[in-house]
Amino acid sequence: MYFFSIVVVLGIWGLLAHWTGLPQSSVRVYQFLSACCPSECTEEFNGRGTFTSLLVDALNGGAADLIEHVTLGGVCTFIDEALGPWDQLPVFRTNVNSFISLRKDVPQVPDSVLGQLPFLFDAPGAKLPLDPSFEPTNIPDWEEHRIVEPYTTEDNLGTFKILQQLEGIRLVRSVESEHMYHAAMESKSCELTALGKRYWHLTTTGKI
Repeated sequence: MYFFSIVVVLGIWGLLAHWTGLPQSSVRVYQFLSACCPSECTEEFNGRGTFTSLLVDALNGGAADLIEHVTLGGVCTFIDEALGPWDQLPVFRTNVNSFISLRKDVPQVPDSVLGQLPFLFDAPGAKLPLDPSFEPTNIPDWEEHRIVEPYTTEDNLGTFKILQQLEGIRLVRSVESEHMYHAAMESKSCELTALGKRYWHLTTTGKI
């Protein structure tokens, strides 16, 4: 079933400038997100608009970045990735000159974990060497598991927990290994992803 529906998130800073005396430059600021073009009808699935359902999911945290800011650009990206090349895509227009967060939720990882990036990696392109002492199960008391030297150490165990958290949010990846476990047990390494390099710069410049 198809029906016509359009959702607009529009910055009304121009009106606010008139009413409250804010800078007039804000008149040009707007954000616009539509389910489809004016000449189209949006798709419906199980009695609900596909776009509307995804929009709700996005605002409920699905579109949040790593520090849990939900922006209209993030909402559009979330919907675009969910629909892919097979379904009707939304229309997104924006003209903003500053960061605008629609809402903020609890971060996926604490800021203190993100703050470890410069300490773990000397530079964005650096590789962090791993060895079996990072793997928490590599201890002599673990009978049902292959163990190799060097055995797990408390310092490396703490570091590895942070690395696994960063891997879970796509900031770190193993090098020449399928998983971080294999990277440690095979004495390989890990590195920052492209997104990880971005957050490395944000951390070193004091923005996080």
